[in-house]
Amino acid sequence: DRPPLAPRPPVPMSPLARVGAFWFVYMGALGIFFPFFGLYLRENARLTGLEVGAVVSMMPLVGMAAQPFWGQVADRSGARSRVLALVAAGGGLAQLGLAAASGFPAILAATAFLALFWSSVMPMAMSVSFAILRDTGPHAFGLARACGTVAACRCAASGPRPTRAPARARSAPSPARRWPGKQMPPQKKASTAKRGKTTTRRKE
Repeated sequence: DRPPLAPRPPVPMSPLARVGAFWFVYMGALGIFFPFFGLYLRENARLTGLEVGAVVSMMPLVGMAAQPFWGQVADRSGARSRVLALVAAGGGLAQLGLAAASGFPAILAATAFLALFWSSVMPMAMSVSFAILRDTGPHAFGLARACGTVAACRCAASGPRPTRAPARARSAPSPARRWPGKQMPPQKKASTAKRGKTTTRRKE
């Protein structure tokens, strides 16, 4: 009997494949979330225009303080990949909180908590990607980043599509809608004049 064959060790992914997979998933999530976030706030959450603007502005406002903070944590600890995993996981958990939020104050707080992590993923991912792909080639980062662009466009294009309003029953528009000032066209005036003549003749 032949001895059993030893299982083959798994083939490790290349650095370019790993970074490209990360950008594909990350940018795909952005393509699903951000293009329809304002529409969700307006149509589903029933917020006013001022409230929608306040919620959307939380991302850049909180990001101005969160990005330097997480960058300093990554530089001092030297574990940029772990910090990237931390902010990505924190953003995912914050998404669950945003989904459960109801009302303007809760949605505003949940969006601010989401921005605390999610706004730092992009700059942290670029720093880690450059470090990993340093010796891969001059165009390695561009190829990995292109995977993310394709995913973002594909996810944004596959989002909800506008629906057509039901066709109204075709009816002749009233003269008030067709002619402003409730003025009837010349043909109508002529026809009414003829009707007036016929009625006077009948009376005679």
